[in-house]
Amino acid sequence: MNLWKITFSNILYKPLYSILSVLSLSISIGLLLGIQQMDASLQDQLKNSYGNIDMVIGAKGSPLQLILSSVLHIDNPTGNISLKQAEEIAKNPLVKLAVPISYGDNYLGFRIVGTNSDFSKFFNAKLGTGRQVAAPLEVILGSEVASQANLKIGDTFLSSHGLAESTEDVHHHPMKVVGIYERTGKVIDRLIVSKLESIWELHHHEKASGHEFHDSDHNDIEQKIEDT
Repeated sequence: MNLWKITFSNILYKPLYSILSVLSLSISIGLLLGIQQMDASLQDQLKNSYGNIDMVIGAKGSPLQLILSSVLHIDNPTGNISLKQAEEIAKNPLVKLAVPISYGDNYLGFRIVGTNSDFSKFFNAKLGTGRQVAAPLEVILGSEVASQANLKIGDTFLSSHGLAESTEDVHHHPMKVVGIYERTGKVIDRLIVSKLESIWELHHHEKASGHEFHDSDHNDIEQKIEDT
């Protein structure tokens, strides 16, 4: 009696056991393939979300938290470096493009990022409508922000201090929407982009109103860098 006959006889002798074995094996293979597919999908989505960023420089702390906060914008920042340090890094001949970022405010939970005009290059983000930021307190919205917050060109809004949505610590100087990015499928879709001076000016106003901010806060930024 060969192997195939033995196998067939065993199946006929214990049909329920055989069916359960085949079912268990099929489920195991399905789970394995599903996990592999999910892992590949998450890696592709993560890589697509953070754009063309090769290096992030920030204050000493957790590297993971630095990436999550400065690249994916889903965690609290580890700390800051001075504007002078950032400018020195940008002048390094090995650096192709350096973009400073400063944040600490939000609108309806969407983070407001103070930066320069090169920030959108990391995500290949293009303006769908409007124009580039030209003055402090002007902003460009990511596509998801514009859609969910129901904002359009010319609208104004009041930002809140902190990275989580709050109605308690609201700034009293409105920010004006001057542009909206096209959808990219990247993290910039969920950001509100403005000039560095916007963050500083908001906090200067709050300091004058009696809120406690330090002058050194306005020189503290993190740096995103693309190597040559």
